[in-house]
Amino acid sequence: MSKRINDVEAEIARVEAELAALEEEEEEEEEEGDGDGDGGELVLRSLENERIAPLAASQLPAPRRKIRREFEPGTLERARALVERAPSSEKIKVPFACRLCAFRGESLEEFEKHRKSQLHRAASKLYKEASFCALCRVQCTSPVELERHVSSKKHTERASREGVAKPEPGV
Repeated sequence: MSKRINDVEAEIARVEAELAALEEEEEEEEEEGDGDGDGGELVLRSLENERIAPLAASQLPAPRRKIRREFEPGTLERARALVERAPSSEKIKVPFACRLCAFRGESLEEFEKHRKSQLHRAASKLYKEASFCALCRVQCTSPVELERHVSSKKHTERASREGVAKPEPGV
């Protein structure tokens, strides 16, 4: 048994000596390096005074502009009426139905067509605005939820800190 232990200890000593020799070789190679990047290193000190010329305006990407879609006359008024009449939630989910616009479709195609209509887009936009608290930057799920949020402790504390008397929805 002691012979095995001696053999294991001898093997450990041999491996440690081999590792030490490898480490010494690596250190010597690092000291011999001339900093030209051959060893996969990037030396930035030699580049610190170099400056890259800015790109010409024609080479820069064009700024993205938000396309503002205007609605046809009368669409916003009809959408406001829909938003005022919309229920806050439904217990039963009806397929191909829009709670906001009271639309009931027969197929997915009809429902998608409705969602792309100007009336639905305008109503959705108004509904989101009517259920957004700008003070807290919170988008509620409905105007009823916004009323609950406005009466909450967290909102009233923030309103008093900001010096806002009674915030209005979307403001």
